[in-house]
Formats: sequence, structure tokens, C-alpha cells
Amino acid sequence: MAEPSSKALRAALLGSFARRRTPPIKKLGAARQPLAALLRVLSEDLRTPGDERKRKPLPRVALGAALWNLALRYLKTNGRSGDAAGIRSLNTLVEDVFGWNLAQLRAMRRDDIDPLLVLAGQYSIAAYRWTPPRSNPRTVQAKLELGVRYQLEELKAVIDPAYWAKHCGLFWADVVPTRSIFAARSETPAFDAKFTLPNLQPADSSRVTIECKLSHDSIGFMNEFTIRLRPPRAPSKNGPILCTGSIRAAKEQGRAWSTRITHEKHMSVRPGLRRRDAVDLLTYWMQTETVCLVLPN
Repeated sequence: MAEPSSKALRAALLGSFARRRTPPIKKLGAARQPLAALLRVLSEDLRTPGDERKRKPLPRVALGAALWNLALRYLKTNGRSGDAAGIRSLNTLVEDVFGWNLAQLRAMRRDDIDPLLVLAGQYSIAAYRWTPPRSNPRTVQAKLELGVRYQLEELKAVIDPAYWAKHCGLFWADVVPTRSIFAARSETPAFDAKFTLPNLQPADSSRVTIECKLSHDSIGFMNEFTIRLRPPRAPSKNGPILCTGSIRAAKEQGRAWSTRITHEKHMSVRPGLRRRDAVDLLTYWMQTETVCLVLPN
């Protein structure tokens, strides 16, 4: 069976992070996509052994998180859903991946056990703390913290945009250093890149500039960045800011051989994009991207 296209996979992942029952972005053709259709895309990756996956793989925990989001959405309805076929598919896939069916997951939630953290533990993620997005008319901001069982030296690439396309091809491609005045000073490099996120203007895939401020201390590394959209008709000029934020990788206090990743973003709300849809987009972007950057492929 042919693998789903990257566009179908993006639609399924975004659909799993949407707070409503249907994904918000019509451009991806997923606005009325039923649960069963989303599951078909996710199951192709989740059920295919890692060494047989033809496309550059996403970490399984990113796909598992998407599946858990769909299961959680079902559990919040207390089992009331008009999509009987989709629920049967969901129950089967959840049991295949997590080892528990939906009824067991509901019981675990009552006992304050989070199956997603159990799954994440298989991928060396010891802690996962998500601060839900806050919004105002102009920006949406959120924060994600991961505790991982890797040494700090293994995670320097997390803060370096030169590695983002390699680790997170869903969002990044063609990341190259610029020849601006910043390139001469290693603490403030800049990069041009192709970036893909639904509902970007004027197109889903846009050229961006990543302006960085790198720093370090005795326990970690930090990248404070600004991502700008490049005007298609004047690519040499500074474009509007897509987002600002930071990624820090630091030694976990009191835990040997562990590192804490702190990722924050303030995303601009583009014209024509509703704030609640911007919240869904930022949630999908940050939670998927962070796991991809942190976990080795």
C-alpha cells in the first residue's frame, strides 16, 4: 500500500491537535474529514516496522501523541459519537499502539495515569509539560518542556537551525546560512529556509529568514530566534515576523545524564486567520516539531 503524502500526514496531525471535532484548515482538504480517514493515515506509519518505512520517519512518539489526542477527544464525549466505524477503527489502533482499549484508557484517566507518558517513556522522554496557548488579537504564545534521558552534548543540534531540516522535514527544508552581516559573527547567525505550515500567506510553503541569537553557560545552550516571512516580490527585504521564540537545552538539575528542553514561541496571527485556528496551528507546530528535534531519527 502506498504511503500517505506529506500533505495528508500534515492534515492528519493537525486534525488530531484541533480542539474541535473537525480540523480547522480547509486548504488541506481536511475540514470535514471523518475520524476513520485520519486514522488511516496515522495507522500506515504506526503499524509499519521502522526499517520498512520508506519516507523519512517521524519519531513514533509524535504519531502516538496524535493518536492519543484523537482518543482523548473521544473520551471527553463519554463515548457518544455518530461515527461508529471511526470509533471501531480508533479502538483497534489504540489497542495496537498503547496496549489498552478505549474503555481501559478511560479507567486509567480516572486513576490519573497518562498513557501518553507511558508511551513517551519508551522514547527516553521522562517529563512532558505543555503550557496551553494564550492568545490576544495579534499573537498566540505557548511553552513546552521536555525532560529527556540524553546528555546535553547529544542535543546541541536542537538549537541549531542548520539541523532542523534533517530532524524535522515536516516543517523545514533547504535551510542554508545567509551572507548577511550576521553570518560573520557566530553568536548571531542567520538562515534562509523553506517552511511549511498550513494557512501561511501567500502560500502554505513559504521562504523564511531565521535570525538567531546564540548563547551558552555552564549548564546549557540557548537560541533566541525571530522567523520572518520573505516577501516573494522582494526577497532581499525584511518581511513580516511569523514568530519569535527560544529553545534552550540545559542539564537537568539533580538528574545525571538528563537534559531539559524548554521551547517557547510567540506566533503572529496572520490576516484572515481566526485566533482559535492559530491556537490549533501553534499547538500542532510546537508539539510535533519539538519531539522531532529532540529525538534522534
